[in-house]
Amino acid sequence: MNVTTTYYPPTIGRDIAALMQPNTRVIYTESPGSLTFEVQDVPAICAEAKKARCCQFTRQHMATPFFYTALDKGVDMTIMAATKYIVGHSDVMIGSVTLGGVAS
Repeated sequence: MNVTTTYYPPTIGRDIAALMQPNTRVIYTESPGSLTFEVQDVPAICAEAKKARCCQFTRQHMATPFFYTALDKGVDMTIMAATKYIVGHSDVMIGSVTLGGVAS
């Protein structure tokens, strides 16, 4: 599949532009971070993603759409395990994928 991954510190913000390659297609975030709870500068990361014409996906299970509307911050797609906050006790298996304006 010829896929490579570049890891970055969660507090990188706009400096993520320095890590982008000509073949970068997706930037994946999770804010707040699972177990570590770093809050990323999602609007800044999204702005750099848009400049590079790549998509920005976020895993949004700690900051639910009730409290943090990632699509309003520039995210193209959110992935959420609804077993956490929405359902409450992981006794139901459900999740969601929500799309915004995906970059072309």
